[in-house]
Amino acid sequence: MISKPVVRLTAKDIISTHKLFVEHATVIAPEKDDVIHEILADLGTDLNLRNLVGDLPDLTTSSSEETREMFQEAGETEIALTLSSKHDQFDINEPTDSKAIFVQTKGMCVDLLRIQPGETLSDVLDTPPSEEIRKKFSDMIQRQIEKGHGDHLLIRRYTTALHTSNPTIDTVKSKIKRNLDILEEDGLVSRQTNYQEIINAIAKDITNQARHRKQRRVEKKRLNKTLTQLNEKESFHEEQYTFYQQYINSALENMAKARNLRGSGASGGAKATNTDFKSKSVKYSAQRLYEKGVILEIEGIQRFQYRSISIEIRQIDASKFEVHAKFLGNLVEKTELIIQDLLQLQFDGVTVCKIGSQVKVNVNLLIFLINKKLYGKLGKK
Repeated sequence: MISKPVVRLTAKDIISTHKLFVEHATVIAPEKDDVIHEILADLGTDLNLRNLVGDLPDLTTSSSEETREMFQEAGETEIALTLSSKHDQFDINEPTDSKAIFVQTKGMCVDLLRIQPGETLSDVLDTPPSEEIRKKFSDMIQRQIEKGHGDHLLIRRYTTALHTSNPTIDTVKSKIKRNLDILEEDGLVSRQTNYQEIINAIAKDITNQARHRKQRRVEKKRLNKTLTQLNEKESFHEEQYTFYQQYINSALENMAKARNLRGSGASGGAKATNTDFKSKSVKYSAQRLYEKGVILEIEGIQRFQYRSISIEIRQIDASKFEVHAKFLGNLVEKTELIIQDLLQLQFDGVTVCKIGSQVKVNVNLLIFLINKKLYGKLGKK
């Protein structure tokens, strides 16, 4: 006897191939009476995972992460396609492939074991159910019918296997036994082991689901961390923008003042001099700036001595400052500070720099202090 050719493809590949045939049917089969057109007409144009694989929830009513993962796994399901005449008579709902029968049996066993536990699967199948167990099984089916309006995974499983949406526990047991006989002939299960292969497969599915859930939690945690970092970066750039805007506004105001002073001198008014720029300054103890986070360290100086050091920042012009460091009232160091240099450091991502020979400062907080205490006062009387 000659065996019919069998091709194994994933559900995703079958759907993609069918879509290509539909889109390019006139190129593949230019003749209108070609059998390809007849086959495509029988199959229709709407081929998807639900009507190909079955046992999948409706994405229009359930869009959870678990549902999406179920669809992804279903797309990788391998399906055996046997070359057959379209006129052959067979039940399209009854699986013929051993793998499909195994999956169907496993699903029914899960439902059965929820209601009637036992030492082994054989014990459960051979033990007649009590009226209480029969009622529990019937109630479970009824709840799913009411909850899913007849479209739940469990209901469609039995519609496919038993051609009814309201099976009894006895009919389910009978179907499981028939399937196990087929699977035993194919060497997939054994009566000698009490069909432990089915139980092992169920346990493996539960373990895999737990692992997938754990992986999703880890991935979610990683994405949340990335989102937090992006939000922090966004806040930082918004602050940068504010600093630059304040500096530009201050520079424009000073330029306007300088032009006005030059105009007054040219028209015979007061003559513009360097003394026309009103110097502004801010003064803190090194301890206070350390507490604010502006100063990080003063090399060669103990922490308890910070209270004896005063730091004064004087504005020389719109973009230039002098930093005076005094110890017990005596000037020990004077350093020139240019705002453009600080902004360039900030732009380059440098967070720490030295002022003078000893003082390490936080670049961002120093710029913030200058903007708030000096540039922020420009234009105010």
